Amino acid sequence: MLSYCEVALPVPLDHTFTYGIRLGQSPKRGARVIVPFRNEKLIGVVTALEAKASPDFEVRYLETVLDEEPLLSEHLLELGAWAAQYYLAPLGEVLRAMLPLTAEVRRTVYYRITGLGRDVLAKAMEGDEGGSQPFRKEREKDGARASTGHGGSSI
Repeated sequence: MLSYCEVALPVPLDHTFTYGIRLGQSPKRGARVIVPFRNEKLIGVVTALEAKASPDFEVRYLETVLDEEPLLSEHLLELGAWAAQYYLAPLGEVLRAMLPLTAEVRRTVYYRITGLGRDVLAKAMEGDEGGSQPFRKEREKDGARASTGHGGSSI
């Protein structure tokens, strides 16, 4: 039988979202999970297990369970629910604010130089007197900007 859980997401909406739990996944109340939401994936906090879903419910599944043990205890979940109700704030945003910043998953961007870029850099590093054509033009533009005090050309 398919089981469901309720997940609070850091979105400006006043309710939790129901997700299916795949075989082998064992989320716990207070643990972080990654779930599909619209066209992206968000990190949310499990607020309830054994949730019920209507028969015509289109099931979306948890992508990943991030924590083996809950980051938020029962007491902190109750405090978050109280704060959300008292301050009329979305539960997902309150729970996210209760987590340390290190709990955020950050995306790392890597840059790689292309073959053409490597060749141009190698020529520039060889001590080419005038520099390569693109570098010389950029240096001339920078010199013109510096001499006029603004981004235009000197007159």
